[in-house]
Amino acid sequence: MERLTALLQRLDAEPLYHASRGSKELFHSDMLAWFVTTDPQNAIEVFRPWLVKADGTAALRVRREYRKLDLVLEFPGFAPLVIENKAFALPDEAQLAGYSRGPIAKLDPRSSLVLLSLSNPGWSAYEAEGRQWRWVSYDELGARLASIPVAADFRSQVVRHEADLLRRLHEIIREVEVRDGEESFALETTVQAHLDEVGLGDAVGKSRAHQVMARVGNALEVAGVPSPGRPLEIGFTNKRPLLAGFWQVTEVMWVGWQLQGGQWRLAMILTSPHLKGVGRHPDRAAVALDHEQWFDFTALTSILASRRRRSGPGRTPH
Repeated sequence: MERLTALLQRLDAEPLYHASRGSKELFHSDMLAWFVTTDPQNAIEVFRPWLVKADGTAALRVRREYRKLDLVLEFPGFAPLVIENKAFALPDEAQLAGYSRGPIAKLDPRSSLVLLSLSNPGWSAYEAEGRQWRWVSYDELGARLASIPVAADFRSQVVRHEADLLRRLHEIIREVEVRDGEESFALETTVQAHLDEVGLGDAVGKSRAHQVMARVGNALEVAGVPSPGRPLEIGFTNKRPLLAGFWQVTEVMWVGWQLQGGQWRLAMILTSPHLKGVGRHPDRAAVALDHEQWFDFTALTSILASRRRRSGPGRTPH
């Protein structure tokens, strides 16, 4: 706790952090674009581990939000470098595949693809639609930015501050990451309060949600549970992460679970047109009552270490 407090105090004193509070991903992507544009020679050295030599690229070009890709860097003599920047969330495999067969398919096939993020996605390289993505942490990029020779000019000082900021954010995430399957998903109240004070509460919650869901997905796979048929969901509502997993039973019915805050619930999704809408609640409730066995927590009581048993389908089936 003392280490986290010290890290947050240092972060709160960083002017660049306050400048990035609006949108961290956009801010850092803009900073990298500015750095490449104003100091291309040093930028080549910073990004060299992820660059692929290629003839025919004659001019420096930096593209922001190119067909929804965060950053596309083109240095003379190298194939394009695509950077997907995720400060606290991680794109799922479907998103990477979509990028690979969509906007990236329109780029030079020699282009290198980088996922830049604070949280570890669980892989150092991932192949999607025949294209390989590599993961680069904020800490690694920050270290490479910090390796640029120190100078007294404004540009060098800004880059050095950006390098320090990336590495501090990485340290904070390391301090609050999910390390043990037995620990609580929610952080201690005092820790959460410290994070909220510097505007990191929601971001860390999202990051931990991704880490938890990765563990859930791995556990389901190890247990031999059939694939849900739709990606495990990670959302954020009412300032709290929402995790969910649903399995298809019929063409118009999905059953599964949701976790939000301190509430873990079994739930049903009904997609029949005649069951949609505000006025159809009694009809949805009737369907839930017809399948009351799906809302019985008896088999899960010991797993959840809960002393209370809920035997009905609840009041808000949807």
